[in-house]
Amino acid sequence: MKKHSFYSVALAVTMAAAFSACKKNDSGNNDNGGGNTNPPPTGDPGVVIGGIKWATRNVAAPHTFASAPEDPGMFYQWNSAIGWSATDPMVDSNGSTVWLDSWVGNGAASWESVNDPCPAGWRVPTADELKILLWAGSGWTTTPANGRVFGSGNNTIFLPAAGCREYIAGALSLVDSEGYYWSAMPNYPMNNLSFGDNTISAINLGFGCTVRCVAK
Repeated sequence: MKKHSFYSVALAVTMAAAFSACKKNDSGNNDNGGGNTNPPPTGDPGVVIGGIKWATRNVAAPHTFASAPEDPGMFYQWNSAIGWSATDPMVDSNGSTVWLDSWVGNGAASWESVNDPCPAGWRVPTADELKILLWAGSGWTTTPANGRVFGSGNNTIFLPAAGCREYIAGALSLVDSEGYYWSAMPNYPMNNLSFGDNTISAINLGFGCTVRCVAK
């Protein structure tokens, strides 16, 4: 099994780089991009954390939210408007099964609005916004699914540990044990909020990761 390396940093205000890998895990879980016949809604009430309104659900098919916070939605490569199923068989939101293993973000300096998969009124968060979410505090949970709860008191959101699709061939990895959430910025060290029970990281732009939107 071939591993694909990326940098990890500790879940703390000062984050030190560490070497890690996204290894294969063929476990599946339910999603709204790969087999659910009920169309997900486009609206979301949002929760304000650190002065930013966060959606309570991941993006499913482009411009729609998953039907519940525990649903992984779909995976997106960085700066791509094409969603990929979070379960196998692998298929994208256009019905293709050909993984874009040479994708490098189209050379963009930030996630382009034309490729933003978030529903109307929402967008992919910036690196600074992900840092604010991180600083709000979080804790690992297994309810309603494996993932992390961010925020405190009545102002919390749940991010499922949906895993990812590896940048070569798109194989599912780390489903139910880690989460990978894109920021709008392509560069290290904060293009992606990634977590198991205690980490965040930057990751290759060709990986398929989940998206959690913020209000415009």
